Amino acid sequence: MIDWIKRYKWYLFSFFIVFIVLIPLVINIAFKYNATFEFARAEWNASAAFSFYGTLLAAVITVYGVFLSIRYAQSNYREDVRNRVLPYIVLTHYNSESHTDLFSLMQGVGENNDDKKENEYEEYKMEKVYFVIKSNLVEVARSLTKEQNEIIHKGGFTFKKNSDNWSLSNVPFVSCPLETENVGNGVAVNFIIGFKRLKQKKVYLSPLQLKRNQTIYIHIFSECVDENIEGDYELEFLYYDIYSTQYCQKYPLKIYKDKGTKNVNYRIDFSGKQIKIEEEEVNGQNEDEVS
Repeated sequence: MIDWIKRYKWYLFSFFIVFIVLIPLVINIAFKYNATFEFARAEWNASAAFSFYGTLLAAVITVYGVFLSIRYAQSNYREDVRNRVLPYIVLTHYNSESHTDLFSLMQGVGENNDDKKENEYEEYKMEKVYFVIKSNLVEVARSLTKEQNEIIHKGGFTFKKNSDNWSLSNVPFVSCPLETENVGNGVAVNFIIGFKRLKQKKVYLSPLQLKRNQTIYIHIFSECVDENIEGDYELEFLYYDIYSTQYCQKYPLKIYKDKGTKNVNYRIDFSGKQIKIEEEEVNGQNEDEVS
């Protein structure tokens, strides 16, 4: 509506001057003079003339308003139909990983091991991501190590050998498995996951396209549980819709030590309110590290 007023502001101004100011002024002046000829003399007064003119003007404005409403509704209907069949092409980036080491490469010189070569290189789409907290550092990993998985599976309990004896010990750790899902009506374009400890640089992952009902597994883990990792963290999602509107959702995470049990716990806020953001804000955020 505001854009329409700005577009036709001079037409509206002219309409106001002519129909609201000039014509009523002419009517008012005309009834102040007596006509010379009998047939030109009005048989009604200025009040009746103004009433008739006001009714006529209101009727014209009402008809024009109905016309604008119908045209606006038709325009919205055409836009809705267009959006229902609107295609949108996205590009998905594949991560790659080489499993070849220098020793195996030297051993295979002169040999034709095609099957072996196929297993030395891998391309994959990101479906799982692990954020590993190490003291004052956050690292991104494709998977946890065998030792880290054992810590999780055994609840932190492990056997350690001291001299000739084995003893049961407890390894404190933080394990926060999560899953994010696109439950909206459209694809999340250039979907970026970021994680950081507050007041530190955020680690961002390479952009991907998150389709409707597509999920990504996220696991926040740390086995270095000391006072250095206690504090406030933030998991963040940045993405666009197909009309290039930018959004972000933030999930605060707090790692703390229970004063009574001395166990390390975490607390996460799952509200994740969707916020529409400006382009310059995203550009400033993307200056952080990208993995």
